[in-house]
Amino acid sequence: MDEKTYEKMIKILGSHPYALVMIKGINKLTTTLVYCIYPIFLLMLAFNGDLRFWRVFLTPGISFMLVSSF
Repeated sequence: MDEKTYEKMIKILGSHPYALVMIKGINKLTTTLVYCIYPIFLLMLAFNGDLRFWRVFLTPGISFMLVSSF
């Protein structure tokens, strides 16, 4: 993203008073949905005996540990 694009986005957000509120709301909604759906998805994979369970279960934890170590 260059400076002109960033300024254009800020100008649009500044001209619509509820734009920032909407963006924050959508962000919170999507975060909450993933937070709720992820454990359900893990349980579904585990109960079905799907081997992808281990990849889906371990990848976030290992990634978090690797990122935290730097």
